[in-house]
Order: sequence, then C-alpha cells, then structure tokens
Amino acid sequence: MKFNKIKFIFLLLIFSISLFSQYDEKTIYLKQADNLTKRKQYEKANEIYEIILEKYPIDYRVVRKLINNFLITSKLEKAENLLDKHQSIFPEIDETTLRITILLRKGKPAKAYNLAKDFLKENSGKINYYRVISSVFEQNRQNENAIKIMIKARNIAGDEYLFTRELAFNYQSVKEYDKAIQEYLKHLEQNKSYFHYVVNQVKRILDDDEKQVKAVEEFTENSENEQVIEVFALSLAYIGNFEKALLQYNLLDKNKLRNFADEQFASDNYDVAEKAYNQYIQKIKEPNLIADARIKIAQIFILQNNLEEAEKILLQIYNDKELQKVKYRYRTKANRFCREMLADIALRRNESNDLVLNYLNEAKFFAFNLKEQKEVEFEIIHFLIMTDQLEPGKEKLRNLLIEEEQGSGIFKLGYYYSFLIAEMENDEAADSLLGELIINLPENELVNNALLFSLIITNLQGTVRESFLDAFRKRQLYKIEEAINLLFSIYEETQNEEMLILAGDWAWQSGDFFQAEIIFSQEFKNEILADYALLKLTQLKYDREERNLIITEFLKTNSESVFSPEFRQLLEEK
Repeated sequence: MKFNKIKFIFLLLIFSISLFSQYDEKTIYLKQADNLTKRKQYEKANEIYEIILEKYPIDYRVVRKLINNFLITSKLEKAENLLDKHQSIFPEIDETTLRITILLRKGKPAKAYNLAKDFLKENSGKINYYRVISSVFEQNRQNENAIKIMIKARNIAGDEYLFTRELAFNYQSVKEYDKAIQEYLKHLEQNKSYFHYVVNQVKRILDDDEKQVKAVEEFTENSENEQVIEVFALSLAYIGNFEKALLQYNLLDKNKLRNFADEQFASDNYDVAEKAYNQYIQKIKEPNLIADARIKIAQIFILQNNLEEAEKILLQIYNDKELQKVKYRYRTKANRFCREMLADIALRRNESNDLVLNYLNEAKFFAFNLKEQKEVEFEIIHFLIMTDQLEPGKEKLRNLLIEEEQGSGIFKLGYYYSFLIAEMENDEAADSLLGELIINLPENELVNNALLFSLIITNLQGTVRESFLDAFRKRQLYKIEEAINLLFSIYEETQNEEMLILAGDWAWQSGDFFQAEIIFSQEFKNEILADYALLKLTQLKYDREERNLIITEFLKTNSESVFSPEFRQLLEEK
C-alpha cells in the first residue's frame, strides 16, 4: 500500500514537471511574439503565434492575437478564415466582436450592425455585452451604431444613467453636442471625481460651438448638484459671459467663489476678479477673510495704477484694531501685506523715505515668524540700496546674516543683495558673488535679473556706468520716465543698442505700450537685438492676420533664430 502511494506521488511529480515545462515553453513563445507585436514586427510575431497554435490548438487567446495582427495589417481574408476555422473554441462574445470588427473593416457596417443586433437579442439580459459590442463600433468610428446599442441597453435596464460617459463621447464624436453635454453632466451627477474631465470636455464642445452653453444651462435648471452648477458657471466664464457666471457662483459655496476670483486674478481679468472678490466679501463675516479679499482688491487697483482706491482699502485694513488682536493676528497676513503695499504706494508717489521705512518696519512687526521678519528686512535693504544709502544697507545686511546658517534660504538670498551692493560700489567681489548666487539659487528669478544686470554693466565704464546705475535705481523706485531718459542719453553717447532694448522693456513693463512700440520700431544693426525687437512688436499686434503674416515671413528666413520658438508659440496662440 505504501509502495503504491509513493508510485502515485512519483507519477504526479513527473506529470507536474512535464506540465510546467510545457507552460514555461508556451510563456516564452508568447512573450517573444507579444514583444514583436509591440515593435510592429507583425510577420515575425505571426510566425511564432502559428507555432504556438500547432502545439496548443484550443487556446483561443492565441488565435485572437493572430487575428488582431491580421486586422492591423489589413489581411482581412486571413483573419476571417482563421476565425471560421477556430470559432468553436471562442466564447460567444469574443467570436462575435471579432466577426463584427472584420465586417466593419470590410466596409459592411449594415451587416455588422445586424449581426450585433441579432446577437444582443439572444443575450438581452447581459448588459455588459452591450458595452463590449458598442465599444467595437466606437473604435471603428461607427458612433451612430454605438449610440443605438447603448440606448437599447439603457431601455432594457430602465437606467437613464447607464453608459453616460460612453454615450457622451459618441454624441460628441458625431457633433450632437446638446446630447453629449447632457450625458456628461449626468455622468458627473453620479461620479464626483469626473469633475475636471467633464469641464474639459464641455470646454472642447464650446470651442467648436459656444452656443452649446444653452444645453448646459437647460440641464442645470433641473439639477441641484453643486458640481453641475459650477460647470455651468465655468462654461459661462469660458465664453466670456462673466456677469452671468457670477450669478451662478452666488449659488455655490463661498470658497468656490473665492477660487473663481483667484483664477480671474491670475488670468489678469481684473475687473471680473474685483467683482468676484466683492461678491465673496458679501457672503462672509470673518474679519480675517474679509481682509484677505480686500488685499487682493487693493492689488488689482495698484496693477491698474488706481493708487487712490488702493490706498483707501489698505487704510481700512491698517486702521482695523479688531484685525490686530491676538484672535486674528496669526489667522491673516493682511496686517503685514497692507503695510508693505502702503510702502509701495508711497514709493510710487515719491513720498518721503521715512514714510516708506515706517510702513516696512511696521510690516516686520506683523510678520508671523522670524523668517518672515527677515523677508521684510530684505525689502528694507533693497530700498536702502536703491536710494543710494549703501552703508546703512550693508550694516543691515550684515546684521541679518550674522547668525544665519550658511545653507539656509535667507543666507543664500543674501548673495543677491551683496552682489547689488558690490556692483554699486564697483567692487571686484561682484563676480564671485554672482557665481555664489547662481550655484545656490539656480531656479530663482533673481538669478536671471542679476545675470542680465551683470552682462550689461560689464561693458560700461566711467560716467556711462554711473548713469546706468542711476537709471537702474530710478526704475526700481518707479521713476520710469527718468530712468528711460537716462537710457536714451547713454545710447546717444555710446550707440549701445542694448540701452534701447532695455528702454523698450522698461516701458513695456510699466504698461506704456505706445512708447514701447516706438522704441522697438527703431532700426537695429545687431541682428539678435533686431529679432528681439520684432518679436516684441509682433506681440503688440492685435490683428491676428497681420501678426501671423509677420511670424510666417520671419520663420521663412530665420528658422534658426534664438527667438524662433517664441515666434512659433505666438503662431499657435488663439
């Protein structure tokens, strides 16, 4: 008895080893064939699939891989013959989908649809089959038939939310946009995580036909879903109907309104952003949140050069004693920001240095922590450097850095201000400080500023150098007209065209596009500077046709220009 048991185990072991070796061989072959298919070496892949089939003739998965390769290479007869030969080993759904695919590839959509209809009639209870077969029609751009199949499934299941995403895509493909929008929004009602996906699809539809916003509105009227309402609000904003968008945002959570205001601010859509912030303020009671929103409105007014209105708002915050209490002191940065912004306004108005410094010192008092205090201290140091108060600036910088760890962000930032002071004093240490700045803050925008400054000033000597430093300081203090006039004087004396380019940039950055256009319209001898000037002039063109003509002509003859990528990007802009 014991001997028979051992014999049985031995035979089982031999059988298992044999089975494993066969399985291992098959796996190796399949992997080889699959890799060849991925590399689009279909003929070689097919040879291996056929070898596998000889050894394993009842593996329908191998047959399917071979048929798929025949379909990819348009060998439709071979695909059909192979399917006919092995149809008995296939699950019915797999055999049917392959047969439908072959018929569609042969240009017989009616026959394919009839086959699908007959098959589904026999399997009407299997709703997933409808999904599988409709996807075959979808993949072969037979969207109308895909829609019919999914609608049939929906009717059978009695579920109006069945296949919403798939139906939306197919309706969109055949430009039945109103139905596509309806299905996308239905899908969103059941699937919150699809919000951004639905928003993007609706935007694509609006790109093609903005009147379809009506379909979004009609659906929203019968929905209480907040995300659906937000899609409608975003759609209105996307086509430029901001007034109506704000009405919709008024129905939503206050944080969504705040986010919308922030998005409009970031997009330089300041008028809409201001209205949104004011609307947000009406919905909240917390003093800290109100102050934060007012700071944003004040920023908008400063950007629009409406300093009087900005100052009114900032003084409201400045004089708000409630906001300065411990309860709110560390729940908002408005106390600090309003003082920094009041200092900026005083600077723009050419008010006394003492007033500017008083505001900044008060801002430092309202900083949250030591790091923030040092950030404000850097602002004071920068102001002292730009007002040619180098000794007090150096002393403050030394005191700020004396106990700072060398690897800290504050210490690294000190290289920039040390570099500025060195350049102002014509100190040779400026070059090594610039090197430290590049090494320690490679991604910081200040590095680009310092590099440009260094490149320009390196070629200037004597009184010309001093005039440029004076222009640079005046520009930092918002004395733009005086700064640009100094650059013109340097150009007249030296014929250095970089001064003209810089003057154009400064005019542009101050919002004086008329003067910028005049400057960039000059004839430049330096080819690189001439290309840059043309780029800026092109950016100023409002007429798309005229702008595109300039770009096309430029790229024809200057495809290798350092500014060609920027010209191409302009061409792609809407």
